[in-house]
Amino acid sequence: MQTNPWSRYRYDGLQLQAEKRFLGNRNVAGALTVVFSYTYSKTFECNHRLNNWNLSEPCVHELSNYDKPQNIAFSGVWDIPFGKGRHWLTSPNKYLKPFIEGWTASWIYRFTSGVPVSAMNVQYLCSSVLTENQSHDHWFNNDPKCYRNLPNYTLRTIPDRFAWLRQMDNPRLDVSTSKTFPIHERWKFYLRGEATNVMNKPLYAGPDTGFQNVRFGMLPVGQQNFPRIVQLSGKILF
Repeated sequence: MQTNPWSRYRYDGLQLQAEKRFLGNRNVAGALTVVFSYTYSKTFECNHRLNNWNLSEPCVHELSNYDKPQNIAFSGVWDIPFGKGRHWLTSPNKYLKPFIEGWTASWIYRFTSGVPVSAMNVQYLCSSVLTENQSHDHWFNNDPKCYRNLPNYTLRTIPDRFAWLRQMDNPRLDVSTSKTFPIHERWKFYLRGEATNVMNKPLYAGPDTGFQNVRFGMLPVGQQNFPRIVQLSGKILF
């Protein structure tokens, strides 16, 4: 029943990408390359019945559980203009010069929409499932008085997931900077610093949708992603 050969999936998307290299006087401002991409999409599926035992029931056409309509990515690489003849710190002394010149920075910003929240197969007694002040502990209207179980043996007619209620959006920014220090003749030292999830944005899974549960309508306590991580690395080249 779960691997029907008549299953259907459909993805429609609009994809845009723009790339720009800012050169000009690269010795002063530093060469800069940026890439921006955007995708607006919808993903539908028709791969099961709402009531699997009812063989006469057609498959339900609905959003897939991995539908993410908004996807934005912005990245870039920049030769930071520090040092003699550059934009900043143009007259460093001989001791400071080796440490400030030749740095390269890069970044990647990514944003994706959250996936749809699973719909509850219950009777809705209030006017709306949504809440005006959405928060971690009130992702939707989680007043248990607004929900009631359906009578036994009631056919399901409610889709598996809400199209208008989604899990958390996922923004993330990663940055890095690096420089190569000459040591002696062909010996060099490469230093790199990286920071992931710079904004320290937590990402939680979907809310509890069992209205009889203690954490009904709340997001989980444990986050799915890593908090901000900063690391330094180096290697000797010869």
